[in-house]
Amino acid sequence: MKKTFLGSIFPYFFYIPLILTFCKISYEFFIMEEYKLIVVCFVFYSFLASFFIFIFRKSRVKKEFDFESGYYKEGGKKLVRIEDISQFLVISHYCSSSSGSPYTAFQFGFYCKENKGYVLMDHSSYSSIKRDVQMISERLNVPYEILNEHDKYKPNPIRAF
Repeated sequence: MKKTFLGSIFPYFFYIPLILTFCKISYEFFIMEEYKLIVVCFVFYSFLASFFIFIFRKSRVKKEFDFESGYYKEGGKKLVRIEDISQFLVISHYCSSSSGSPYTAFQFGFYCKENKGYVLMDHSSYSSIKRDVQMISERLNVPYEILNEHDKYKPNPIRAF
C-alpha cells in the first residue's frame, strides 16, 4: 500500500510549533543574558519532544503479511498463518462527519479458518481500497468480497475449512 509524503510526515507536524516556541523563548533568554535558562529550556523541550515521539511510536501498530515466516503479524506478534486466511472483505458503512454530512467509509479485513475477523484498515476511497484488496488477494491467492453494511457474511465455500 502506497504511503504519501504528507501522510508520512503528519505525525511529526506538531514539532514545528514546539521548535518555534523553543526558539522564541531561547531568544528572549539570550537577550536577557540568562544562559543557564537557555540550557534548562533546551532540556525541557528535549524531554517534551521525546515524550511525543514515544507516544506516536507506541500508538501505531504495524500490520504486515510476513511471507518469510508465513504469518500475518500485528506489532511483530504472529496472529494468523497466511494459509489459514479464508477470505478478504471490504465492508461499506455510512458515517456522519462532524459537520453532520454523511459519507461512506470502507473497512478492509479478513476472516481466518477459526471464523475470527481482523480489520486491516479503514478508508474513505472506494477505488483505493478496492485496488488494495485486489492486489493483496491476488498476491495471497485468497478470494475477496465487497459487502454493504447490513449484508451477512457467508464463508467462501471454496476456501471454507
